[in-house]
Amino acid sequence: MIRWNLTNFLKLTQDELAKNFVKAGVYFVSQQRQFLNRDQPYRRAPSGRHTGFDPSLPGEFPRKLTGQLMRSVTWSFDKSKMALTVGSNLKPYPAILQSGSSFMEPRPWLSLGFAQVRERVGQIIVGKG
Repeated sequence: MIRWNLTNFLKLTQDELAKNFVKAGVYFVSQQRQFLNRDQPYRRAPSGRHTGFDPSLPGEFPRKLTGQLMRSVTWSFDKSKMALTVGSNLKPYPAILQSGSSFMEPRPWLSLGFAQVRERVGQIIVGKG
């Protein structure tokens, strides 16, 4: 006869799943930074302002000028909710790029990135990666 300790089993399963979520977060952020690492020619004014000469088109990943967005991409994991959050700690630039504004069409950097790695992230979370 096999006896199961359900409480212990659930804790071990949750711990393993939490490790996989962390791996998925690290992977997604790494890939996202690569997607955002697209240079363009630019000029830097004496004031320090950058002007790009080959900006991204609507619907593309934004091209970088300073790399600030790329460096700001981060993740967090809430084990109690089993929730992985990936985004940027900059305000409000990443949200404007993602959703667009009345002056600019969206450059949906986060949703484009997730669409490209969704399958792999799912494999990592379920322990197949």
